[in-house]
Amino acid sequence: CYSAIDLTTLSCNDSATSVTEFARKAVEFYQAYPHIPNVASICIYPAFVETVGVAVDGTPMRITSVAGGFPASQTYLEVKALEVAMAVKTEPTKSTSCSTWAGCLPESTTRRPTRWR
Repeated sequence: CYSAIDLTTLSCNDSATSVTEFARKAVEFYQAYPHIPNVASICIYPAFVETVGVAVDGTPMRITSVAGGFPASQTYLEVKALEVAMAVKTEPTKSTSCSTWAGCLPESTTRRPTRWR
């Protein structure tokens, strides 16, 4: 089941250095244990897709990018759309975005303080 897991780092402290080291360790594990199916992907913030791409170059490892204000999605729809579009341009293997339920429900069913209605 190891191959069904996304190896993820979504820390507020992520940097090019820390994410490169994270990906490098995943590559080392893959190279040391080629008989074990690899993780589904390495999941990172969109700004690090190219960084991880360099670190995993030459391996079959896949890259997932979160987007759309992930994880809370508490930002403007236009910001989410732009972030998703920019993330896709970096060519991750797959991209994950999120949205709030409140944005999908009719206004009368969302729970908001009266002063916001």
